[in-house]
Order: sequence, then structure tokens, then C-alpha cells
Amino acid sequence: MNEGVMKYFILSAMVAVMITGGLLSCSTKPAPRGDMSAFVDEFEKKAEYLDQQVSLYEWEYLSRGRSDSLEYYKDLSRALLSNPQQLADIKSQLSRVQEGISLRKLDLIYRRCLRTVIDADPNISPIIDSLVDYRAGISSTYEGSSYSFEQLGQILAAESDRFKRRTIFASQAASGGKLAEGAVSLARMRNHIVSRMGYNSYYDLMLQADGIDKSDLQKLLNDLDRLSSDKYRAALDSLMKSTGIDDLRLWDIGYIFQQTESRVAQYFTADKQRTLLESTLAGLGFKLRARPIYFLPMVATDYKPDDGIVTRHIPDDIRIPTSIEDGPRSLARLFAQAGRALYAVHIDAQDHLLTMPPAPCFEKGMARIITGLTELSDWRRKYAGMPEPLVLALQTQCDFRHLYNLRMALLNTTFERALYSDPFADMKQVYGDLFEKYMMFPLDGDYYPWVAQIDFIAHPVSLQNDLLGDCIAAQTYHYLSDKYGAVLDDQHTREFLVQNYYRFGSKDDWQTLLERGTGEKLQAGYYLDFPCD
Repeated sequence: MNEGVMKYFILSAMVAVMITGGLLSCSTKPAPRGDMSAFVDEFEKKAEYLDQQVSLYEWEYLSRGRSDSLEYYKDLSRALLSNPQQLADIKSQLSRVQEGISLRKLDLIYRRCLRTVIDADPNISPIIDSLVDYRAGISSTYEGSSYSFEQLGQILAAESDRFKRRTIFASQAASGGKLAEGAVSLARMRNHIVSRMGYNSYYDLMLQADGIDKSDLQKLLNDLDRLSSDKYRAALDSLMKSTGIDDLRLWDIGYIFQQTESRVAQYFTADKQRTLLESTLAGLGFKLRARPIYFLPMVATDYKPDDGIVTRHIPDDIRIPTSIEDGPRSLARLFAQAGRALYAVHIDAQDHLLTMPPAPCFEKGMARIITGLTELSDWRRKYAGMPEPLVLALQTQCDFRHLYNLRMALLNTTFERALYSDPFADMKQVYGDLFEKYMMFPLDGDYYPWVAQIDFIAHPVSLQNDLLGDCIAAQTYHYLSDKYGAVLDDQHTREFLVQNYYRFGSKDDWQTLLERGTGEKLQAGYYLDFPCD
């Protein structure tokens, strides 16, 4: 018997004993009102054990390229979270529990189970798996050779001939029709499942799972649209004038951005990136080498851990699987990973449920605060060593990219809401209309560019978290700049983050942390000036 099979049987025996003893029983049912704390304690113990096992074997897979136990424990974790009756029981108890730590934990449990219950449904999970596999296997022919979706994207960004770019884009988009049909069918099925469970809207339910108020989100989107519209229009006109492209199309954007990245690649070679990270954070007072954060090369290339880090045990063992390459994208990924890791090692909570971020958008905000440092002109001068003409040129180009990314985020977030509001509508037409509204140039041809975003299939109703994370970071930068005069090279930045954000974990919701820290509820206007110079 080989080692993997033997290990599987040993693990099976261990888990069988635990189930017999109640530790991993998946029939955890909320107790009567007077004994709710017993249910919460039992669930928390099971979740802590399974989370630690998943992270253990996740790291094994990432660092060795194989793990015999990862999927086994992920299945057990899904079983704990995917019981529809358990979810219904928790929902009924939420209105009965008095304010306090038990209510907070129960709400966190409820939100954690919401997504899993739906996407683990036997009618849903096979569709997701097949669409993800289909997208991964998509290949298109260009100039006699076959390329994957991602490979064509790289060729598109590097191609200087505009006619060829359009040809490449058409080839890349040709396979989108079937994937779009599958994604729309998946949206219909998700709506059907939640209605069967007694809920009105899958979209609204997923916002609730991520700790987001629907009306607050819509107000933010409207404000961002209003505040950015004229600035984006002016920046777009300026770009077309400077590039000589008066009929800008989607297949031009990647090439334009790639020109900027190629100009700065020499400043961000792979051998420099760890040093840049450590010296930048040292300027804030963070000493990476003194914290239990471990950077190790990633062997597996077909698997990405959640949020780019592996939390073996918060706050004592945080691991960053690295795959460092030349260029600004790799640098941004490394800084984002460090932002999440710094957050995790400063969480001051003993209870497992409270060691998690209060919401995905808040964790993304903590990562964005750290990556934003590399976009400051002063950082480019001091740390990257760029000459002044390049720093000034980059600022102008990055201003457009910042606005472009915002408008694209508004487009995709609004489209996803429309997808679940009426999945029987003509989604190609819906997307095309929204594209011209937000991006302000035509989307020609029989294209389905939205299916390139795997989030619509595998991570539904999550795109708003990136946008909210940017807004959280922008508001934090504004507060720090206004109060202390700077964010970069100021130890007040570290003190603020630890004292107002990091240490609380999920004891408080993200809105409370932001308002208590910056003195304001989330404001849209700061996004346009982020990062602050």
C-alpha cells in the first residue's frame, strides 16, 4: 500500500473517531433559545479544527506540488457549512439572541454558511465545475497556432499593430458565446435555489453574506459614477489625442497599459522586490523579519490560496506563497499579500470566529492600503529610484488607468446586479448598453467580454468587494494625510492601522471600524484622489 493511500485510511479513521465523539458531526443544530452559546461553541470548535487542517494541507500542496488530504478536509469543511436546515435554524435564532458576543458570532456563522449552502447544492456545484473546466480548456487559433485565453491576452497586450489586435481580440472572444450561455443559466439556477429556500434574491443574499447593505452600495455606485464621469471623459479624450487613436476600442486598452508597464519593469526586477517591500514597510515601523510571516516559494502553479496567503494559525503562523517575477504586477501582488499578512498577525482575538476579517471588502482594503504605497510619486522617487521625468509621466498615465479601472468596476458590478435581477433578459444587449454608458466608447462586434471574468461564475457577487476595498483604502489615506501630513515613511500609519483596524479582527463590523477610525462613514469622493500625493 503506497504512502498516500495509507495516509488516507489513517485520516479516515481519525475523523471517524472525531465524528463519533461529536467534534466533526455535520448535524450541528442550534439549541433552544436559552442554550444558543452551546451551539456557537460547538460550531466554532469544529470550524477551527477544519480551518487549520485545510490550511495545513493547502500549504503542503503549494510547497510540494501535491497533497493527499487537501480535498478530503475541504469536503469536510463544506459539509459543516452546507446544511440547509442548519442555515434555516440559525436564521430563526438570529432575531431571538440578545446583543453581545453570541449574537456577533452567530451572525458570522450565518454569513459564512450562506454561500456554501447554495453553491454546494447538487444542482449548482456540477454547473460551476463544468464552466470553470470549460473556461480553463478554451483555446483559440491565431495565425495557425492554438493559444489559451490567457496566452492570447498576453499577445494582445504586446501587439503594436492595431488591425492585428482586433483580429486577436475577435479570436479570443469567439469562444465566449457558450460560456455566456452557461453563466446565465447558472444565475437562473442560483435564483431558483434561493427562492426555494425562502429568500427573495440571490444577489441581495450574497451582499448580506459579505456584510454589505444593498442601499448603501447603490448610493456609493451612483456617487462614484457621478463624481468620475466628467473626469473620465476628459481623460479619455486626452488619451485618444496623445495616442492618435480617435476611435478607441477595447482591444487597444491592454496595449496602452502594457506600454506603461514595460517602461517601469526594469525598476521592479524579481531580485529587488522583497527588498523593496521590507524597506517600504520599515519606513512605517513594520519589521517583517520580526513577525511570524514566512515567505516561501510556491511549487504548485495550478492552485491559488484564498487571498494569496495561508493562515496556518492567526496570529502566530502566516505564510506567503511567493511566485515573484519581473514587473509591476508581481510587485503589486507581493505587497497585497504582505498587507493581508500584516493584518492577520496583528489580530488580537482568542476566539476563532473573531480572528477572521469582518468582511471580504475590509481585508481587500487592508491589502490595498499597502499596495497603494507603490503608486505614490514619492515612493517611485525614493524606493524605486525612478528619474523625475518618468515619475511625472507615470502620474499622468496612472491617473487615466485609475479612472478606467473605476469605470470598469462600476460596469461589472452594475451588470452583475442586472444579471440576477432578470437573467432572462438579453444579457449581451444589457452588457453592451452598460458598457457604452460607463466606458464611453463602443463595444463593436459579437463579443462577450464579461465572461473573461471568472468571478461571475466561480465567485459570484464579489466584484464589489474590490471596489469597496479601494474606497476603504482611499478614505484611510485621506485621513492619514490630513492628520499627519503623509502616509509613506510615517510611523503614525502603522499605529493607526494596528490600533484602529488590525487588532479587532471581526469583533466589530467593517463599517464601525472605518467610521471609528476615520471619523466618517464610507465616502465616495476620496476614491478619485487615491493614492494621495
